[in-house]
Amino acid sequence: MFPKGEDLYLHILYSDIFLFFSGKFYLKLGHHKSFKKKFSTLKEVKDWFIQGGDEEIGEYLLHLIHHFIVEYDAAVTTGTPSGYPYCGMVTPNIGVLVGGNGYGAKSSDEIGRMGAMMIKNGRWNHDLPEEKFKPRFKRNSARTSKL
Repeated sequence: MFPKGEDLYLHILYSDIFLFFSGKFYLKLGHHKSFKKKFSTLKEVKDWFIQGGDEEIGEYLLHLIHHFIVEYDAAVTTGTPSGYPYCGMVTPNIGVLVGGNGYGAKSSDEIGRMGAMMIKNGRWNHDLPEEKFKPRFKRNSARTSKL
């Protein structure tokens, strides 16, 4: 069943069309939050990727823009409570960059640059405020970090 009305949100990203090593061209395309699927385990995410994502989502996107694309592939959207990606050093040698919040495809170049500069310099290195992107960790007294 395709989303309708307020549940329908499709954004075609204004970005370069990418030529991959396979010789195929790809356009980044997202359905944002028109389809919602939650995973509880890493195995569920892996299995979902291996099987190629949700056929319903791909068919929906093909239905909407069938003049522009002829096939689809899987992608996972991760979210954060703040709505901003988490980007920060968690140890002096380990940084984390996660949580595109449904906007990762259109923002991936800049988000990746933000993370790469942070890792290269070993600290926050962007003109945006660090506090907006600082990773926040769930506290659980039963578990301890292995880092």
